[in-house]
Amino acid sequence: LKANELVENIRLSFEENLDKLQWIDGPTKKEAKKKLKKINQKIGYPDFIKNQTYLNERYGGYTIIENEYFNNEIKVSMREQRRTILKYRK
Repeated sequence: LKANELVENIRLSFEENLDKLQWIDGPTKKEAKKKLKKINQKIGYPDFIKNQTYLNERYGGYTIIENEYFNNEIKVSMREQRRTILKYRK
């Protein structure tokens, strides 16, 4: 929680200071604020990491072979790409 608060305080400070900058024009400040709101902070790990059922459903189909790191990476990447494509089709 403290790390999230720290990031949020940095975000708020940046936004406040942005208004005070004289060398940036109004439209640029407006665009900077839009980008600032789109920042997605990722601190720690997601809540689903503790959900064994979700993890089994999400990663259950993977076959990882010991000492075949490159092949494992290729298989995982291909499956993730397929998953992403299916997500966009919905």
